[in-house]
This record gives sequence, C-alpha cells and structure tokens, in this order.
Amino acid sequence: MKNEVTRWTTCRERSWMGNARNYQPMQSVMLPAPPVQYGDGKIVTSPAFNLEDVLADFLRLQERARSEFLSIFAHSLTVDMRAALLDRPVSEKDAEKAYQINEWLHQLTSSLNPTHSRGVAEEAGLIRDIAAESFRYGLEGGVGRAVMAGKSVIARSLETLVSRGD
Repeated sequence: MKNEVTRWTTCRERSWMGNARNYQPMQSVMLPAPPVQYGDGKIVTSPAFNLEDVLADFLRLQERARSEFLSIFAHSLTVDMRAALLDRPVSEKDAEKAYQINEWLHQLTSSLNPTHSRGVAEEAGLIRDIAAESFRYGLEGGVGRAVMAGKSVIARSLETLVSRGD
C-alpha cells in the first residue's frame, strides 16, 4: 500500500519532544487494517483506515483511557520487534526495524509516566509521527494492528460515556 502522506520529518531528523506542541500532519495517514480470520478459516482484510478518525476519538478520552490506549499500542509494537529479531542471523533491515520500534517504545513508555505527562495533543502527535514514519521502515502493518488494538479502549470508553450521558 502506498502512503498518501506528503513529506514528514522523522524522529531522527528532529527531536519529537521539542516540536510536538506545534506538530500537525500535512495530510491524513492511511494505515492498513489487520486481517481477521474467522472460525471457518476465511481471512478477510478490511480496507485501510484513516488514522485521524481514530485520533479524533482518542482526543476525547480521559487520561486513564489514553494511558491504556498507549500501553496497548506499545505492547502490540513489541510483537513486531520480536518478529524482526526471531530469525537468526538478523538481517540489517530487520535490525533497523527493531531499532526503530525500540525508539517508538521509548517515546510511548515515557509518555505513560504521570509525573511527565505530555498532554493529549502531544500524545496524538506522537501516534501520528509513528504512523507516518512506519512506512519508511515497512512497519505500517504492525502500526495499523497496534492502533486497532488500542481502538478497543476507545470503543469501551466512549460507550461508557454514552451510557452515563456525558
């Protein structure tokens, strides 16, 4: 799948923390949805999804739910890191993928520290950065899976808000 994003600045080219407050995507990022396998063995691949649709709901979450989303997102990325390092010897390309995922995990886990909260806009900016940069490393499928895994938190949280009348 071809990324529809215009020029992005990568985390290596600039400090994410120094620029997060002013970060706005140039265009939306379309991520591949993970395939679903049904009990009968049939595998269905959904169309790509727009990250901005997910982030619009992410921005409405309470801090605890956002932390849960980020935790699930980070955990899902560890699966892709393991996959990159599973076969020996590790190729340079897979080592680069693992390095990049580790960089993202570093950013994500530091944002979970309640004494150094970045705020919702900066958390959303971090997710955007990761999604945009994932295409550079061939990790867009893993990032798409990670976002969709975190989306379960959004659905549950928004359902709770609706049931309470908030």
